[in-house]
Amino acid sequence: MATVQHLPMKTRLFYSAIVLCATVLLMESVVRLVNAVFPLQRPETLKDTYGSLLLSGEWLDGASRFYTYKPGVAKTHGHSFRVNSLGFRGPEFPPKTTRPRVVVMGDSITSGIGIAEADRYTEVAERLVGRQVEIINLSIQGFDGPQYPMLLDRYGALLQPDYVVLGFYINDARTVWQRRYGLKLPSTLYYVLSHSLTFRVLLPYYDSLYRFAHGMPNEDEILRQSFDPQSRQWALFEKSVASVADWTLSHTHHTPTVLLVTDAIEANTEGFYQPSRALFEQARFTWLEAQRERPDKSIYEPVSRWEPHPNAYTHQRLGEALAAWMQKTIVLTGSP
Repeated sequence: MATVQHLPMKTRLFYSAIVLCATVLLMESVVRLVNAVFPLQRPETLKDTYGSLLLSGEWLDGASRFYTYKPGVAKTHGHSFRVNSLGFRGPEFPPKTTRPRVVVMGDSITSGIGIAEADRYTEVAERLVGRQVEIINLSIQGFDGPQYPMLLDRYGALLQPDYVVLGFYINDARTVWQRRYGLKLPSTLYYVLSHSLTFRVLLPYYDSLYRFAHGMPNEDEILRQSFDPQSRQWALFEKSVASVADWTLSHTHHTPTVLLVTDAIEANTEGFYQPSRALFEQARFTWLEAQRERPDKSIYEPVSRWEPHPNAYTHQRLGEALAAWMQKTIVLTGSP
């Protein structure tokens, strides 16, 4: 009977290392070939740099989180992202005049992440009413319900709005954010791996894999939990909406308005639409949405496959809805 000769351990390890390296190189080659035909990463020309203007703040506790941008100029999906001296995207806010002034608050959608400043729905609406109404865009990415009363408390007296509009996205009810988990590696190893396209493509999925492995809720599950009427998040959101209404009624003598800037069809399918609308209407808000004119087709379209925020088409529809309300409520009535 022939005797089976085993290779020495060092030899086996050597061959295993060769096979492993060959497999990694083959995978990297395939990924780069695919990337040449179908780009897997956002092109450098469309890289966002506006994050460098975001001032640090406490992100996790929605009850206390507050921050602004720092004045400067950056980029969002290839478009200029300029920040004024108060820390908001756009030009300097002018002194109050006799024109009716509408302050629009919101998060990254109202801020216009991914599109040109001129394409934001606030600018669209102002153009559509012939600049008979002045709109102040008071929005910061990542803001949720509790930040909107803070905005009014900090800037309301300065800006003196005649009307207050809240650009509401469904995740504004998610007032407690969860920490994002990143891959922790020695800096030298991370630097070496960062030259691999495969590594860079897979890295964004680490947070989801970490949550799944540790039995932690993902972002969709956290959002669904926030709509539980018994949750602390919903209580915070409910209180925030009431606070915006109270401030608006006491300082402007007009009821506040809310413009739904999320996909109304998806929100209704997921069960978020009715609770949100009922909450705002109970707090005396006027409810606006652009979806009513196109009930069978969503108006929500992303900027690109690298940028999920709504594109200029969606902002155009939102601006039309806001302009129609302003025309009816302010322009035609001559109300200050």
